[in-house]
Amino acid sequence: MVNYKSVNSGTLVVSCGVPRGSVLGPLLFLIYVNDISHSSSLLSFLLFADDTNLFFSHKDIKILGKTVNQELCKVANWLACDKYL
Repeated sequence: MVNYKSVNSGTLVVSCGVPRGSVLGPLLFLIYVNDISHSSSLLSFLLFADDTNLFFSHKDIKILGKTVNQELCKVANWLACDKYL
């Protein structure tokens, strides 16, 4: 729920994730997301706080496009298994 200027949004039950504002929140988030880099052996991952960047390069644009799309499917599967999607 969000409260802004004394107006509340609707509520929603959250069945998984990390509690916001808790002392353990940052540690639990890192444990939860830290293995995302294992979802692809070809992409390079840069994780900082709650931001993730993925990198891949290739000289051939067709190979680049095909490979990145295949690897993003693997990342999407990881996200689905960890209930991000």
